[in-house]
Parts: sequence; structure tokens; C-alpha cells
Amino acid sequence: MLIAVGAVVLLASACSSGGVSDAADAPAPSTAAPAPATTTTEPASDEVAEPPVTTTTTTSTTTTSTTTTTTEPPPEPTRFLALDSGAAHTCGVVDDGTLTCWGDNNAGKSDPPAGLFSSVSVGDEFSCALGTEGDLVCWGAGSRVTQPPEGVFASLNAGTAHACALDADGAVSCWGSNDFGESRSPAGTFVAVSAGNGFTCGIGDDDAVSCWGRNDSGQADPPEGSFVAIAAGADHACAIDSESVLVCWGIESGGRTEPPTGAFLAVDSGNTFSCAVSTDNQAVCWGANGAGASVAPQGEFASVTTGYLQSCGLRPDATAACWGFDANSLAEAPDGSFTAVAAGYRYSCAVRTDGGVECWGLGLFGQANPPGGSFSHVTVAGLHSCGVLTDGGLQCWGNNSYGQLAVPDGEFSSVSAGLVHVCALRTDGRGECWGLDSDGQADGLSLQYTQLVAGGRFNCALIAEGQALPASTALCWGNGQYQQNQERAGPYSALAAGWAHACGLETDGAVSCWGNNGDGQAAPPGGTFVAIAAAVDYSCGVLADGSIECWGGLPSKETPRPPGSFVDIAAGPGHACGLRDDGSLACWLTRTVPWPFGVAWE
Repeated sequence: MLIAVGAVVLLASACSSGGVSDAADAPAPSTAAPAPATTTTEPASDEVAEPPVTTTTTTSTTTTSTTTTTTEPPPEPTRFLALDSGAAHTCGVVDDGTLTCWGDNNAGKSDPPAGLFSSVSVGDEFSCALGTEGDLVCWGAGSRVTQPPEGVFASLNAGTAHACALDADGAVSCWGSNDFGESRSPAGTFVAVSAGNGFTCGIGDDDAVSCWGRNDSGQADPPEGSFVAIAAGADHACAIDSESVLVCWGIESGGRTEPPTGAFLAVDSGNTFSCAVSTDNQAVCWGANGAGASVAPQGEFASVTTGYLQSCGLRPDATAACWGFDANSLAEAPDGSFTAVAAGYRYSCAVRTDGGVECWGLGLFGQANPPGGSFSHVTVAGLHSCGVLTDGGLQCWGNNSYGQLAVPDGEFSSVSAGLVHVCALRTDGRGECWGLDSDGQADGLSLQYTQLVAGGRFNCALIAEGQALPASTALCWGNGQYQQNQERAGPYSALAAGWAHACGLETDGAVSCWGNNGDGQAAPPGGTFVAIAAAVDYSCGVLADGSIECWGGLPSKETPRPPGSFVDIAAGPGHACGLRDDGSLACWLTRTVPWPFGVAWE
């Protein structure tokens, strides 16, 4: 399967996965054990199994007493016929033919349809499955890629933003993105096809590999030879030749085109790495090791699938094991007492009462590895973090692709991280921004402000007293694709900026929002609020009674809130965190589906 990286946004990612996924190679369906005589209730797939329950029943009469003890076994783990991992989600065909998905659920890509299926393949923001009657169905984001062709098909494979299928005669049909000609299906007869990031590769009936589409790294220039399996990744591809040897081509960085020696049965290529199953059923991975996704666990495997930050494999008993980044860990806030919290792209940071910063989650660029020192404020974004030291100085860590770590000198009261830029407010009310200035987001700082927040590619600020605009006016500038760069009269006491929308807390406690409202993120409910936060497709606020209210993307509304009384809130893509009035933290998933019962993270 493939996987491709896309642009990481302030609160969202664009990556994808594709590769070879064939139900014919999956383990046979398991045979369930006979049901016990007692009646049991199995936990939902996202619940943790309880230990065996012992039930004791005593029956008494005037002459006899009988005691019966029944021990109920734990529920069986979920077993699969096929698995496929994408950028940030995984889907599987359960052994009864139904579908289940877990991980990121942007645009409902982890909400599979009902029905019976033989295989599944997922990309960046979409998923597709092959029905038992040979029909195709796709769901998630992207009007072109979620409208597969009609007909009867034998196999399916999804790439970053396009997918391909083979019919019973070996003809290729591709749909979705075609920016590089990756969906321009060639004539001929194929026995396998794999969609990557802007390119596609297939094995013809002559056993030779041919590729079409994007070729900036040589990923569409396959070697000659006879092959039996093919997997297209982000910018590289791998295949197994007729002698069971692995061969890879494309971009060479990170060792992704340097497969191990030996004999192999199956291969799958992801974003910057690939994994394969050897003839002795061991999983082995190579390439870049982001988040541990290319360090396969021990034990036997029947097949393996790679994504952007995670990999999964099917064990011989049809159970699943995954490794790499587990999105569910974002809800595991640290213990202790804190004064501030910030949520970003798959990680969070918080300031402890002693001034130290603690971060958890994904940190490929060091964004979750804070420096020592005493801080009063912290902010996180996509791949970089910043904080205000207790002496007023600034410090940033993480990715520095646009100079966002080059902090200015002086004393500051707050700092806010945007997509790949940063803004900070000096103690005298003057603002300063640095980093990417593609939309003028680092300009327009001629006034004095009481608050300055950075969004995706725009900023908003609250006007201070004695300026050209009335005090407490919200002034926004930078990218205005959704008219988020507006001036709003207010008056406001606080602002929050998301990817392409902003919200303001009015002085009477009401909330108003503007900008992108595609998921209802700019349509707040009524009520009196004391704190607000904005993400990509949803927003949240703390009500005057200490409870939390979220609006926008459906999962953010359906997810249960943690208990307690809150004073502040932070929203990121896929998870949110709240600061309770006793200083403790609570985090929860807003659009991430927990993995099914029995899936092991190793």
C-alpha cells in the first residue's frame, strides 16, 4: 500500500498510503469458539476488555442448597481478512466480511459503509473497498476519488489522492487526482496494480513492471525483470521479483530504496519507508523511521501494510498488530498541576506550575522535546513550538524550514504559533511576526494590541486603547480565502485563530466566529463563555459553569467530554485538551476513532 506526504497544516495533515492489498493473500477466516452456556455481553470495539467475571448463583430450599459458579471467558479479539493503512487511519475487513476503520476520521474516512466486502484500501483523506460482488465503494473527502467507476472488479488499490482497480480481464481503471497523469489508465492486461503519490505502477501479463504519472524522483522508472508483487509509495516503489528478491527504486534518501536481502512473500511501501514479509513469515522494514513505524515487532506475519506514521500486520491467526504512532495516545495527558496547555498537530504541550514545559505526542522534528527553563506561556502548531520564558524572552523548538525558530530579542507577554510562522506580543503592546510571509501574515503590525494570535496563514489581534481603531476591535490580516482576514467591531475580550476561521469572545461572554464554516466551526452556540479555542474543522469553548462545549465537525460534537470544571481549553486537529480549575489536565479525541478490540500496538 502506499503512503504519501502532503502539506502539514496548522491543525491537519495531507499524507497518504497505498500499496498492494489482496484478500486472496490474507489469512483464512477464523472459526469462532462455541458460545458459553451463560449469556455474556462483549464490550464495544473501542472498549477495554474487563477481566473474566465470575458469577455465583445460590438456590435454597428448606432441605437443599445448590451453588453454581460460572467463569465467563474474555471476548475474542477482532480477526481480519485484510488490512490497509493510510496517512492517519487504517481500515480492515473483519472475518465476517464487514468493515471497520480506526484513526483519523476527517471527512468521515473512518466511517465505513455497511455491507460485505473482500478487500479494502485507503489513501490520504478517503477509503475504498471492494464488495463481495465485485462492486467498488469509496467514502471520505474528494469528490473525484470517492466516485469510483461502475462495473465488476477483481482487485483494488488506493494511493494518496487516486485509486486503481483491475477487472476480471486484467484491464486497469483509475480515478481521482490526475495532476501527473496517474489516473490515465493505460491499455493492456495487468495482474497487479498499485497507486502511489501522483504515480501508479502495475505488473503486466508479461510479468514486467510499468509505471505512469509523477517521475521527479525516478519513481516511475522501474527496473527490468520479471516480478510477482508491486507496491507504490510516496516517491518510491518496491517489487518482489520472480526469485522472491526485493527491488526498490525512486528517491534514495533515508535508505528507502535499499531493501534487505533474503526471500520475501509480500511488500508494501509507505511514505518514507517500506515493509515486507519474508518467506519465514517475519516482518522487516527499511527506510526512514518516523515514529517507530519502520521497526517491525517480532513474531510471524501473513501480510503487512504501511502508512504515514504507522504500520500494521496480520498475524497467522488473523489478529492485527500495529506499530508506530498511535493517535489514541493524544488523549493521555500527563498527571500533575499545570498553568497553561496548547494542542497542535498530533502533539500537545503544557506549562507545569514550576514553569517547566512538558509535551506528549508526535515529535518528528523535535517539536515535542521542549528545552529546559522556566516558562509562563506555551504555543504549538504543526511542526514547531514556542514559549515565553518567565524573564520575558522567547524560545522556539522543532522545525525551522522558514526560520520560525529565529526568535527576536526583547521582552514578550505572549506568543502564538501559526502554520509555519510565529507571532508574539511585546510587553509594550507592539506585535512582531516571523517565518513564512506568503500571504502577508508577517506584516500589518503598526498598532498596539492586547492579544495577538496566529492562524493557518493569517493573524488576528485585539486593538489596544488609544489606537486608530476602537479598543477591543478584532483586526485580522493575511490569507483571506474564506474572508477570515476581517475587521470585527466586537467588543472582544479574547480571540482564537484556527486553520481558516477565527472566533472572538465578546465582553458579555457570547462567542462569534467568521471565516471557513464548511463544518459549522464558525457557527457557535449560545451561552456565556470564559475561554475559546479554534482548530481546523471545529471550535470549543469553556462555559461560565466550567463545562466544555464544542461545535463544528460532527465527531467533535459527539465525543464525550471529560468530567470536571475547566478554566481554559486548547484545540488541535483530532484532539483537544482542557485545563481544570485544580490545575489538572484532561485531553480527548475529537475526530479519531479508537482501534478495535484486540488490535495490539507493539
